[in-house]
Amino acid sequence: MCSVKEIYSEAKKALNASATDRVVGREKENDEIYDYLASCFGNKNGLSVYINGQPGTGKTFSVNTMLDSLKEEFKFNKIFLNCMSVKNIQNMYKTVLSEMISNKIDSNLAMPKRCTKESLQKLIESCITSIKHHLVLVLDEIDQIETTIKNASDIYKLFELPYLPNSKLILIGIANSLDFTDRLLPRLELTPEHKPKVIKFLPYTKDDIINIVKDRLSKVQLMYDNCVIIDDKALMLCASKIASTNGDIRKVLDICRRAIELNEQEAKLTNLETIKTVNIAQMMKIFNAVNPITNSNLDRNTMPLMQKILLCTILLCNIETKVKEVTLSKLFEKFNKICKSYSTSVDSESEFVNLCILIQDNGLIEVKKAKEVRNYKLSLKIDEQELRDKLQDETFMADILTNRAYK
Repeated sequence: MCSVKEIYSEAKKALNASATDRVVGREKENDEIYDYLASCFGNKNGLSVYINGQPGTGKTFSVNTMLDSLKEEFKFNKIFLNCMSVKNIQNMYKTVLSEMISNKIDSNLAMPKRCTKESLQKLIESCITSIKHHLVLVLDEIDQIETTIKNASDIYKLFELPYLPNSKLILIGIANSLDFTDRLLPRLELTPEHKPKVIKFLPYTKDDIINIVKDRLSKVQLMYDNCVIIDDKALMLCASKIASTNGDIRKVLDICRRAIELNEQEAKLTNLETIKTVNIAQMMKIFNAVNPITNSNLDRNTMPLMQKILLCTILLCNIETKVKEVTLSKLFEKFNKICKSYSTSVDSESEFVNLCILIQDNGLIEVKKAKEVRNYKLSLKIDEQELRDKLQDETFMADILTNRAYK
């Protein structure tokens, strides 16, 4: 039999965004992705598909899960690139070519001595039209290329790659902008047969959200005599509120995880040996605490502890380095050091990333993604002095900014 401590720990892990490979609530969209790609693999031709939807609607997770499933039936190579890290078309081509070389897609492929846009494009075109098996290129946050790639001709050539004679390239674009394809594609004047298939991911409904959380907690609850970790009415309240705004499943998982932490902390203090169920009052308390915070309503009394620590840690890094951006790896290291002083922590780097994304969604920080998660760059989006003044209203936050032990 598992201990109460283990149950709470496993429940929190189950609610991490990356904790499962099961897709719940996206069966229709996933079938559409699977069938369309399977037909392409079967016909041995190239194509493009674009998936759009608001953040937190399961787009990237669904694509990766379906590609993993297709791997069992078809042979192909995959390259994943987040367009937030792309500076220009030359940089994109160089990154893609580097991945093609490291994945040994073509044994004769090598980086040219002079990496011009034209030389890189020519090598990629030569490879995708001569390889035996398909190459799937996933461009996450593809709507970012509108700001980084200014030349419409460059974007046109990128979108045309799957349709070159004998091309084995499958281009999958994932966009948060709901009107990306409607806005950009007409400007490219693609021929009708070269226009991509568009799959829309609508926000999760209340029932979707409830099913996702229950599915994630089901195995954990079985470990402890079918205990109820979150009350049905409390879960319904959370699901209803998030579904009525943006349907972001990441926020739901974060709220539920924090609600469980309340009972976990109580169990530590009182040595409880039974699981306490998260109730409506606890769920409402956490929901109100993590609701979007803006410059005008930044409230030191309602902002969750770890959000305060993270924001102040970024500010501390800014002060130390005199640079506005800090890498995720450096921030994570300093954040953990400070958290230990306040008897709190995150279980993993992935949970820390989720915390950063949540605060970004609230409009307080910016997260610039990179090829490696550890190289993500974070910066404050609100006035530093205003944030510093507000955070220093609380003694422990002032201590973070001045304590030599954290430097």
